[in-house]
Formats: sequence, C-alpha cells, structure tokens
Amino acid sequence: MKVPCYLHDCRLEVMVGEQTVHLTNNTELARFLSEDTKERTLELALFLKQAHLQVRGEQLKIADESLKTEIWGHVIWELQVLRLKKVLSHRMFHKIFLILLRPTAHIDCGAKGNDRNRALWDFLSKRKFLSNMLNPKRLLAKKHY
Repeated sequence: MKVPCYLHDCRLEVMVGEQTVHLTNNTELARFLSEDTKERTLELALFLKQAHLQVRGEQLKIADESLKTEIWGHVIWELQVLRLKKVLSHRMFHKIFLILLRPTAHIDCGAKGNDRNRALWDFLSKRKFLSNMLNPKRLLAKKHY
C-alpha cells in the first residue's frame, strides 16, 4: 500500500508490505538526504517504521540503525555507479551500468525472512566504522543525481 510521505519539503515514495517497506530511490530522496544526512536518514527510518505500524498494525522488525544502513548502502551504490558511468562513458559500458543500477531504483527493506540481505545490514549497522563508510553525504553534496 502506498503511503504519502512529505519530509522537509521532499515528496518521498513509500510502499508498505508484510514486514517490508519499499522506498523509491529518486532525486527527491537524494535531495532529502543531502542535508543533515545522519539525522534525516534516522528520521526517515522512524517514519518508515511508523507507517508500517499504521498500515499493517504491527511493528516492523528492523532495528533503526539497520534500516538507516540499508538506505545508505543502496544510495551510495547508486552514486558510485553514476560516478563510474561518467568516467567510463563509452557506449559499450551502457548495458553494464543499466544492470548495476537496476537494484538501486527501489530500496526494499524487509525483516528477517523477508529480506535476503537483512543479515548484511544488521552486521554493518553494529559496526559504526563500516556503517559510517556508507554515509552518502559527501557524494550527495557533489550532486551526481
């Protein structure tokens, strides 16, 4: 079910499912995360969990930090691929970049058993050094989106 989401004058596209939330990774999300990245990502994670509770009537079983880390992981991957695409702009790389960018269009976050990468995000979120390496703030400031 789609959930309206307006945070800091940004219209974010959110869908709620059974122990899942889905966030469209677009320029509005990049604009939202480009300022106060840590605080806003946590605010978004809390919003996603609240939306899930309101729509599904149950808590989303994902730790706040894990959800934040997953959002960062998807955004940073997209930004790094876009940077590489600028460097390797030759037409022969076009299909490769489409394949690499496909999983970044939507950030699908699910609880254990609903997200095959949940263990990875949980692991990274418990190691602040690794989690902070995924913070997309620096790349968002360069406006690659």
